[in-house]
Amino acid sequence: MKRNLAATGFAIAGLTALALAFLGRGRTVSLAAAVLFLFLAGTLLSSARRVSTLLREFVGKRVVVTVWGAPLTAEAPALVMTSVSSLGAGLLIRLQHGTKPQLLKVAQPKRAAFEGGRLVVPEAAYVQWAGRRLARQPGHDAVLLRVVE
Repeated sequence: MKRNLAATGFAIAGLTALALAFLGRGRTVSLAAAVLFLFLAGTLLSSARRVSTLLREFVGKRVVVTVWGAPLTAEAPALVMTSVSSLGAGLLIRLQHGTKPQLLKVAQPKRAAFEGGRLVVPEAAYVQWAGRRLARQPGHDAVLLRVVE
């Protein structure tokens, strides 16, 4: 409820700033404020935000990740989830094997579901690992993430 209230406030502020920009009052500043407030409202209302909130219980745990039906890494079947967040419509998961965490980005996750100690994301606009977009494989879930003991 607090999230929806905050998102509504950001949306109203964004629309107000947009109206001020069209009226010619501090056009550049008003447009920048409108973009910022509307982006924040979108982030709070996105499905990625809901998923990131639920995934927080996995932080610090070892997880196995499959993307489009293939293991995320061949050298490390289990990775440690170091953080999870959302930005806009993107779900950002930091996973670590060795010394440096890498970023798993799931753009626009759709119909994400939690089943016990696992997350299934059947659809996403794209999935990126360590800055490289991974090839979509038809007939496979975008992301399958499960906690291992």
